[in-house]
Amino acid sequence: MVERRNREVNRHLRDEMYQRQSKAWLSVLPTVQNIINQARATATSTSPWKLMVSRDQRGQDGSNLRGREDMTKVEQMVRGERERDTERKNAARKAYDDAKKKQEGHAKKTPTRVCVKAWVYVDRDAETREKYQLRWRGPLQVVKKAKTNQNSFVVRDPETNKTYVKHVAHLKLAEGEWDEEKAKIECAKDRMHTYIKEIVTHKVKKDVMRTPLVKCRWLGYEPSDDTWRDPTDEDMKSNVPLMQYRQLHPDLDEAISNYTDLKARLTSQSKDNQN
Repeated sequence: MVERRNREVNRHLRDEMYQRQSKAWLSVLPTVQNIINQARATATSTSPWKLMVSRDQRGQDGSNLRGREDMTKVEQMVRGERERDTERKNAARKAYDDAKKKQEGHAKKTPTRVCVKAWVYVDRDAETREKYQLRWRGPLQVVKKAKTNQNSFVVRDPETNKTYVKHVAHLKLAEGEWDEEKAKIECAKDRMHTYIKEIVTHKVKKDVMRTPLVKCRWLGYEPSDDTWRDPTDEDMKSNVPLMQYRQLHPDLDEAISNYTDLKARLTSQSKDNQN
């Protein structure tokens, strides 16, 4: 009995799927259910549906529901799953296309890689960059690969001839054609770039070296962000506001000269003692 009913269900499923030209058998189950429920039995001369509710299953227009689409929860679930699957595929395709476009755009912007003799900008974040400084400085020339790390390079400052070991993540290729003189001028401009709005005041520390200090007010910052700097630092020597302040305050100029001379004498004595 059960096998015969299963065979009948399979037969109706095949018929309905063939008529709809679809392999989604789950979506035609409600229709097959209606067909079987309305089939008249030979023994009773009536359908199972009529035996249960004392009437035939008909639509609003009085027509028999056999072969018609019955939107049940199963069909809604199948349709919703199809829609979600389509949305997932579209989202994945869009993400793939966006990533491909981004990769192509990046490849166009950086057609070459960091290598020896290339000119690069150095990320100041790797050098404990202050908040008032620009991120990149340079250009600097790549001298060789570092021995300590295969992803690091030794770069040289063309203005001071100092070398630094920098990871490739902190380097950016300098666009255009560069040579020694052009890079040296650009580095000098970078050092002379005035991030300082004005020199507020100055003082001399009460230490052995009598170190001079100047209080700097930075462009775009409040007076509460003022900081004390050593005017003899490399990045302060060519600063325009500092040079103007030194002209108006000869005592600071004298303190800087005394500090520089004392520092030079101590350095010379230290070298003599080592020899």
